[in-house]
Amino acid sequence: MLVFLTAAVYAQVAGHRFVSFDDTQYLTANPNMSQGLTPDSVRWAFTSLYASNWHPLTWISHLIDVQLWGMAPAGHHLTNLALHIVAALLLLFFLYRATEAFWRSWLVAALFALHPLHVESVAWAAERKDVLSALFCFLTLILYRRYASRPGVTAYLLALGAYLCGLFAKPMLVTLPIMLALVDYWPLKRFELSGGVRTCWPRLKPLILEKVPFLAAALASSLITVAAQQRGGSVMDLQRIPVFPRLENSVVSYAAYLAKTVWPADLAVYYPFSAELPWWQIAGGLCFLVLTSYLVLRFGSRFRYLPVGWFWYLVTLLPVIGLVQVGGQAMADRYSYLPLVGIFVMASWGLGELGEKRQLQRWVLPAAAALVLAVFSALTWHQVGYWKDSITLYRHTVQATRDNNIILDNLGVELLEKGDLAGAIESHLASLRINPQFATAHYNLGVALDTKGDFAGAVREYQTVLRLNPNHFEAFNNLGYDLQQLGALPEAILAFERACQLRPELTMPRIALGTALVGVGDLPQAVAVFREVLQMAPGDVKARSNLGVALARQGNLAEASREFEAVLQLNPQDSVARQNLQRAQAQLKGK
Repeated sequence: MLVFLTAAVYAQVAGHRFVSFDDTQYLTANPNMSQGLTPDSVRWAFTSLYASNWHPLTWISHLIDVQLWGMAPAGHHLTNLALHIVAALLLLFFLYRATEAFWRSWLVAALFALHPLHVESVAWAAERKDVLSALFCFLTLILYRRYASRPGVTAYLLALGAYLCGLFAKPMLVTLPIMLALVDYWPLKRFELSGGVRTCWPRLKPLILEKVPFLAAALASSLITVAAQQRGGSVMDLQRIPVFPRLENSVVSYAAYLAKTVWPADLAVYYPFSAELPWWQIAGGLCFLVLTSYLVLRFGSRFRYLPVGWFWYLVTLLPVIGLVQVGGQAMADRYSYLPLVGIFVMASWGLGELGEKRQLQRWVLPAAAALVLAVFSALTWHQVGYWKDSITLYRHTVQATRDNNIILDNLGVELLEKGDLAGAIESHLASLRINPQFATAHYNLGVALDTKGDFAGAVREYQTVLRLNPNHFEAFNNLGYDLQQLGALPEAILAFERACQLRPELTMPRIALGTALVGVGDLPQAVAVFREVLQMAPGDVKARSNLGVALARQGNLAEASREFEAVLQLNPQDSVARQNLQRAQAQLKGK
């Protein structure tokens, strides 16, 4: 039944498209994906820090999808769904085998499978790492329980191997060694906390030592992840987001995830970070965390699932709570994918204990649980619908959040691609009203104004971009083209020269520079630039054709003719080159 319910709730993903938020970077615009699963692509998966991440198993799973389905979104989305269902089943299996409480275990797995907060991890193709790492997390727990019940080298190595696969899928599992210690306490009950240190230590020491290889793997994964994210520029330094705003946001986020768990409204793909949170949210969140921690510890000896569930939630969220700020978001639904398992355990076992203590009629709690699952299923179905394409997702996010300049800018890009020029310009302007210093929005507004034909307006936007980011190659390049359109060739030449300095390996800005030099009559320099391009790319037809034009204007008609002939050898259908050749040959005969 769990499989059927989950598949039914998420079935619509089969008709969804990729979204431009990371799906483009991970899949459609990732040149390493196009070849599918090959020895070279597998080598890339294990050696690359692409997209500021090292998760080779996730890359390999994407490569397998490309091998099977190409870039058809349906196959990728359905694979995510299948992995999510398998993860839920593994969670059910672990809890049931560890507790022998089937219906409580089933309720935890059902909440995991059907809660709206988990839609982002399943319906977003780029979040493959969530569902895949959760699958290996629960598999590790299953194998660890088997090892705990029948210790042996093989059982231990199987559990450690599953954990390594989980780290290879997503490094958020660095907290799993602590989670293993929690499940040692409950449900495996491998140690007691009663008595003094002398009494507990002989039982705890071997349990701690057996975690050392897991901790070593977690440390190695952490170091690689930090290096990858710093190399990719994803980690926010303390000047951009100081320590105290991070701490305040972490406290509020811990409480906010729980609020959205109980009342899953206004879920969004991106929640903007705010450095000025209301004092009452910070104080309320801190009081809630302290009070809840006290209560679960106070009653933890009687109800072991309380501290295990609560600290599972706190610990698994710790790597992504924002103390090390990666990206500009305050929180993310996908970060709750594993942590909420602890809360679901507290809720399911707590309801079971309540029913037994109050001696409620047998139908009351199942009916209440069924009602909650029905509501969550309906909300999840509705939330999945927002992921059908980028525009739908971004419009919903703008409505669900405040001052979301990032998503407004993304929406503008998508609207322009769909041909809604007015909507795109308005969306970029709305983004800039929130953050006038947002260079990306200025650049994208410039692109939209170019499309409109407002070259003067576009020039202003690109110049603003360059004040904010003096090394923005695309802004220099586009600025050069627009200045050409406006007849400001000397200024265009300066812009193209700077673009060439920033990206010396590209031929495109060099060709544009040579064309502008021809326009101002600096033919010797133009010829030199076109020759440089042809040294880099001998088969570049445009550079060779433009070189021929520059040579002809210099009066070097014989050499110009040879260049036009070379163009026609490369592209016999080039009518412009043919006309230029005929004109040059006619002028030669006239001499």
